[in-house]
Amino acid sequence: MLFQEDQVAFCERCFHSTPCWCCHLPCGPLHRRLSDERIVCQHCYGTALLSPWQVGTLYESTIRFFQKQMKMRLKKWTAYKLAEHHELYRAMLSMRRNVAEPYHTGLHTLLALEQKLGVQRVIQFAKTETSWN
Repeated sequence: MLFQEDQVAFCERCFHSTPCWCCHLPCGPLHRRLSDERIVCQHCYGTALLSPWQVGTLYESTIRFFQKQMKMRLKKWTAYKLAEHHELYRAMLSMRRNVAEPYHTGLHTLLALEQKLGVQRVIQFAKTETSWN
């Protein structure tokens, strides 16, 4: 079975296995169970941040990225753009695909606006717009 968007294929048995909590692709037999019982695939586990030190370092680099590249102070709507900057395509697909996330609809709305207006105009729009209707 082929996931066209991800360019990954799975055998029939793996295709029907538990989906990864992060990327939502099948985990197959080589998965990891986190301390809170979430199941993740080997790929996502290999890229996971598992210590406070790792998270702190990433947070600081994220703040610098948004100040320098996006010309904005870090607040919200940032995870997707950071994943895009670092070419983390599976993370981007996961964010677009996961309808259970509370910001899913907003992400799709802003990505559609970005295609029409460009990043800087979307940022300006988000700063000034009081109604999204």
